[in-house]
Amino acid sequence: MGANYLRLGILFNNHMRVLVIDDESDICMMISRIFKSKGIVCDCAHSVAQGKAKSRNISYELFIIDINLPDGTGLDLISNIKEGDAKANIVTISAYDDAEIINRALALGARKFVKKPFSKSEILALV
Repeated sequence: MGANYLRLGILFNNHMRVLVIDDESDICMMISRIFKSKGIVCDCAHSVAQGKAKSRNISYELFIIDINLPDGTGLDLISNIKEGDAKANIVTISAYDDAEIINRALALGARKFVKKPFSKSEILALV
């Protein structure tokens, strides 16, 4: 029997797939390596447009979305993803911990906010 993951109140099996949407390639690669070390499939997108395209074509159990993206905000992407899947699990990340933006993200359906820079253990705690 495969491994199970329980975080954010959701039980995932070992076939979990994560989409990281961040314009910083280093952040995407770091998060991807962390998840892949645990056998979790992790894809990356670097803009709102890429995030929308990937989320339309592939089913993900978790989305990790940067608030500031080159072609829009992570808030726009949260709304778009939630329209397609009201139960989508979304975590927002940002170097800025603006309470108003964090509260808007949570109101739109994000389950958690993680401030950059973050640790490996903070990322692993998401799955």
